[in-house]
Amino acid sequence: MAVGGANVLAEELEKCQGDVATALTRYEQRLRPAILKKQKAGRGIARWFVPENRARLAVRDAVLRMSASGIGGWILRRQVSAESVLAKE
Repeated sequence: MAVGGANVLAEELEKCQGDVATALTRYEQRLRPAILKKQKAGRGIARWFVPENRARLAVRDAVLRMSASGIGGWILRRQVSAESVLAKE
């Protein structure tokens, strides 16, 4: 995220030709949706890594075991894969 964010900032600074305030506003507008989505996903996944009861612990362990299989691994990767912050407007 940091490297992608730096790239987005550089693009916006170049587009705005020295107007730093405008570049920073555009930078925030581009990054905010991706950051909010990542934060939400992080809070959700935290509940899986630190289950609140034995039932959730059993489910977590089963999912992790399935992730070692072909289709299970594919499903898990699709759920946790990163979305690029470099997407253009």
